[in-house]
Amino acid sequence: MPQAADANARFWRISTAGIFFQGGAAAVDTSTIVAALVHGLTGSAFAVGAAAAIARFGWLFPQLLRGSFDILVGDRRFRLFLIAQWLCGAAAMALPFYILQAQGSAPDVAFLLGAQTAGALLSNPLWGWWGDRRGKRELLEIVAALGAVAPILTLAWIANDARWGAAALPYFAVVFVLLGAVGNGGTIAYLGYLMEISPDDRRPAYSGYFNALAAPAALLPMAGGIVAQAASFAAVFAVSVAAAALQFLTVRCLRAIPVEGSER
Repeated sequence: MPQAADANARFWRISTAGIFFQGGAAAVDTSTIVAALVHGLTGSAFAVGAAAAIARFGWLFPQLLRGSFDILVGDRRFRLFLIAQWLCGAAAMALPFYILQAQGSAPDVAFLLGAQTAGALLSNPLWGWWGDRRGKRELLEIVAALGAVAPILTLAWIANDARWGAAALPYFAVVFVLLGAVGNGGTIAYLGYLMEISPDDRRPAYSGYFNALAAPAALLPMAGGIVAQAASFAAVFAVSVAAAALQFLTVRCLRAIPVEGSER
């Protein structure tokens, strides 16, 4: 089909340009270039998949857009939750740059990634208990607050690097444990709260619309390279702290909206 071919060609051109733009925007040093290219390839895979979907199911898109727009406008809780998820993505824009601040060898990098995995696994019982006892909204709140801790610790490291250089590995092990715990807690809270706010008879629609609207937020770490080039690594982590603070305040606003009843 000519339309399908045109759509694929357009997305390939956009994707290829995106790879070079993202790589160039984050070209602060070799490691940053590699991180930017990896994120660019991830975004390209997303774009190519979208091209195929548009080519095959394009006739469904107007209905999907209309349905998601109706929910977005009519459901305040859904709207705030979506904003919080986008702010979560903005808070995560510093993720590719933590490892650069540690400045470790290959074994050190492996150790830090292991610490991140350990943080995710060890926090599972805590997040499960918290979500069951206190609710998924409160879990979202605590995870959003903790999301500011890792970038704050990294900003402190940048400010005192000359004094703390020998303690890089243990210091960033704590940072990566926090990153793993916060990432895992955010996933648990996000999935649970989405189920809570979705009406029983529209749960698949709510899940589909929310995932479609929130998915691009996962690409926000690519903006970190642009911020790092335009300003500094410290600016990237400062933006991450600000986004985490705004996410916390947005989730706090959900307190005023009951889980059932007149939230719309």
